[in-house]
Amino acid sequence: MNKRDVLTKLSNACLSANIHRGSVTIVGGGASVILGLRTETADIDTHVDEDTKFDLWWNSSVKQEKDYLEVNHMPRCQHFSIGEVSFIYSDLLANYPTFTHRKFKVLTKLGLLMYRIDLGRGKDLDDINALESIWDEL
Repeated sequence: MNKRDVLTKLSNACLSANIHRGSVTIVGGGASVILGLRTETADIDTHVDEDTKFDLWWNSSVKQEKDYLEVNHMPRCQHFSIGEVSFIYSDLLANYPTFTHRKFKVLTKLGLLMYRIDLGRGKDLDDINALESIWDEL
């Protein structure tokens, strides 16, 4: 999915579940695409606030997925999905720096670096390496 696909699919998922864009933070590959670090992503991962988690819990158009288990510095998270969009919640998620794009919150480059380091998986190294050249600016 390119940047337009990410924003369109996420917008449609939010509309179908009656979720306010301002309660959604785009993380992972979607943030990387919006920040211009890559041109494509396979999925759309987002973090949501507690009120939105309850809205997702009771919405029949939303699939409740198996919880994400704790990984490195990332806590166990509840996982909901609508199509290719994952909505992730934990009260222990770090408050990463964001900016607003099309009324969604998106991780800044520094926020994405922090997020990828916290996850610390092999596939996160691509984004970490892409950000390495601008570390001094972060």
